[in-house]
Amino acid sequence: MIKLIKAPFLGVNDKSARLLRWHIEAGARVESAEVLCQLETTKTLFEVEADSAGYFYTEIAADTDVAVDQVLAIVSDTELTDYHTAWLQAITEPQTGLSAGNTARYTKKAAMLAQRHNVDIDALANRLGKKVQEQDVLSVLAHQTSEPRRMGFLPQERIGIIGGVSGGGAMIIIDAILRQPQQQAVAVFDQNPAFIGQSILGVPVVGAADDLLEQYLHDGIIDKVVIGFNRDLAQRAELFNQLQAKGIPFANVIDPSAELRNHVILGVGNIILANVYIGPCTEIGNNNFLTAGIHIEHGNKVGSHCAFGPAVATSGNVVVGNGVRFAAGIVVEPDVCIGDNCVISSGAVIVGNVAADSVVKINYSQQIKAR
Repeated sequence: MIKLIKAPFLGVNDKSARLLRWHIEAGARVESAEVLCQLETTKTLFEVEADSAGYFYTEIAADTDVAVDQVLAIVSDTELTDYHTAWLQAITEPQTGLSAGNTARYTKKAAMLAQRHNVDIDALANRLGKKVQEQDVLSVLAHQTSEPRRMGFLPQERIGIIGGVSGGGAMIIIDAILRQPQQQAVAVFDQNPAFIGQSILGVPVVGAADDLLEQYLHDGIIDKVVIGFNRDLAQRAELFNQLQAKGIPFANVIDPSAELRNHVILGVGNIILANVYIGPCTEIGNNNFLTAGIHIEHGNKVGSHCAFGPAVATSGNVVVGNGVRFAAGIVVEPDVCIGDNCVISSGAVIVGNVAADSVVKINYSQQIKAR
């Protein structure tokens, strides 16, 4: 009968160790509990002992890195004339996995959970030296999730920004992304050859979206996109709809200083910049551009493809259609409805409903004289 000697569980932070030295020569007889070798981790030294008496064989050299649960040696109750064959069988034969004969080593719930999450429950039983419970498997899964986070390996959305170089939209979007760890600005797509090859806040302008965008997504260079320009809202809407029809995924970029209250519903492709306030139970559609300092109160419903300039403030229960442009310094009274494709000029105070395709313009005079 041949028994396997495996590298033991080394602690939650170590998945491998250095095999420093063997204390036994291959082919020598060992007794149960006799020390076979010494392992070194980043924190401590381990001695590996024989589980039973017999003849010791190994093909792993000293000063070698070994993994947890790796076969280090075999111990045979009889001498082996061809221990190389026995060694190969020992390290290549598949484990019995979840067979009925192993059920005494773990509970049924533990086995089901381990199988669902691809955890080697036999190896876990060897490490723990006891019957594996469901909580033991849960602890392994929790550790697998938390360890990369403790070392700073955090998932990020890699964002491509389409246009907005000349108007500054790309720059302020990148600035918002740089302020938070969940996203990374990777590329700016712009068709103006004067910008290609330059960088905006460290992010390269790579070329036209028509030429490169789908390739960047296919190659895994970017994960999602946003649209950076907002001068022409009809063009912004058309591009969004074309790309979404192709299945190209859109992100939301939200500055960390923005305040989104309870039960806010967001679509995709929205840009929400610094110090924006969105009140509870407000719904925002897709592909909107909310410049810094916007205040949208509770219960609002904003459509898609809108642009908000600085210092726009809506009161409660306002409804805004699609493709609406707000300039700067605008106040909207409660319960007002603003239809699709409207333009609201700077300084306006909207006290009543605005029909679709309207322009709200404030007539005032301003003189600039020498002092």
